[in-house]
Amino acid sequence: MPFLVQFIFISIITALSATTVAAPTINVQTDKASYTVGEQITISITLSDAPMIYGGGLDLTFNPAVVNANSVQVDPLWDFTIKEGIIDNAAGIINDIFFTHFSGIEGDISVATIVLNTIASGSAGIAVTESPVKPFTDTGGENVVFTSNNLAGNVLVNNAQAEEDQADAEQTTDEQTTTDQAATDQPETQQTATDNGVYLPADRPSDNREQSDTIENTEQRDSDTFISNTQQAYAETDSYRNGLDSSRNPSTASSEVGLENNYKGGSYHPATQASSTTDNNSVPVIDKVKTDDSPVLLITIVFLILALIGYKVFVYRKK
Repeated sequence: MPFLVQFIFISIITALSATTVAAPTINVQTDKASYTVGEQITISITLSDAPMIYGGGLDLTFNPAVVNANSVQVDPLWDFTIKEGIIDNAAGIINDIFFTHFSGIEGDISVATIVLNTIASGSAGIAVTESPVKPFTDTGGENVVFTSNNLAGNVLVNNAQAEEDQADAEQTTDEQTTTDQAATDQPETQQTATDNGVYLPADRPSDNREQSDTIENTEQRDSDTFISNTQQAYAETDSYRNGLDSSRNPSTASSEVGLENNYKGGSYHPATQASSTTDNNSVPVIDKVKTDDSPVLLITIVFLILALIGYKVFVYRKK
């Protein structure tokens, strides 16, 4: 017995679940969520999961400060009576949109298409309700309650100039961001001083800087070597001249000092033995002239000694 009761209870629950029908719904939707002032809003009104009905009626309200009603077109599948409503743009309402079917209709059904004009920015405030004058009725004359699925309730209308200004501002911001990023990514160019005081760009490859430093250092060493060799040559010349002067008699040395003074003053030239040159950068050749006198003097002394010896021998033999 208990088993039979349980079986009957389960069967009843299963039958009720199988016969459950989705609630009929009025759907209100637009072709997009936002509009610019001057555009038209197209509203589609449909029924879904409707039982067998003969017809019904709707009222549509809107924000008259933002939109105005332009037209109402009831779907022609409603083949018995049609009334496209009364538009009151001052009050923001379309009253008594009626539609009926001769033999009845069910399921998902198109009802009407409504067009609104946008006149200012703001919320369109679109809403649809069942008409209290002509509610939905089934084939038995009973009222059918529909729930509302209003997808057009949050439709916004934007000012075209404001949108353009905002787009320009966003573009300017993006361009500035791109410029700042490029400036940040670009390596900063600086100048780096080398040991010789020559400035090179910091972003120049290091091997080029090293090569330039090597060339400059080589040139500097060559210059220092030339100066050192020149100074050494002058020192050796002065040392030789001092040794030569000490071996000569005062009058000769004095005379040569005078000639050297004339040379240093730019008035002596060894080729002409006269005061004709003024080139202070000429290589000193006075020492060469002085050193050329030494063999002559030596030969003269040797000749005199030999002559004296010959004379002595001659006298001795004569005696």
